[in-house]
Amino acid sequence: MDGFIDRFAQRKNAQDIIRANAEAEAQENARLHGELAGYENAIVEIQKSNQLNIENAEKVREVLEEGLKKIAEVQKIETPDQSEELMKICEELKAELSEKLGTNFEDRLSAQKEEISKLMKDSEDFVHKENVKVYRNVQAVIQEELPKQTEEIKSAVQESVDSVHTSGALLPLVILALLASLGSIALQVLQILHII
Repeated sequence: MDGFIDRFAQRKNAQDIIRANAEAEAQENARLHGELAGYENAIVEIQKSNQLNIENAEKVREVLEEGLKKIAEVQKIETPDQSEELMKICEELKAELSEKLGTNFEDRLSAQKEEISKLMKDSEDFVHKENVKVYRNVQAVIQEELPKQTEEIKSAVQESVDSVHTSGALLPLVILALLASLGSIALQVLQILHII
């Protein structure tokens, strides 16, 4: 009866552990869904920024084409002040470029690269933390359950050993089986020797 109560208590404890793990997993899933939504928002922002970069690249190409046209015009003009006019055109091009782009293109690009690397590092850290949690949970369950299972196995082996020792009917059955197998071997040997 005590063995039954012990087993029931162990099952009850294991059920509590399973229930607690399920609740913790549900909370973790809710947290992960929140983080996933944050990552998705960040990805959408990055995609918007990339689209803006593409548009800005097109504007830069247009401004450069205009600049090349103006340079070609300057090369056609033959005046002693060509260098001054060339400088003036360069300044105009810089002003147009900064006006069309609004902000510094390189700064935006480097900010995006930093944000992407930060997201990758956060993702790697998160995966590592989750792997460590899973490992520790498995280790704790094994450490808790191993002694219980060892004790159950010991008690089951002891019970079977005790039942063999207390059973007086088992010894005559073993002797009878031994005699039957010896008789069978003797008959087979006689058949091989062609005596029977």
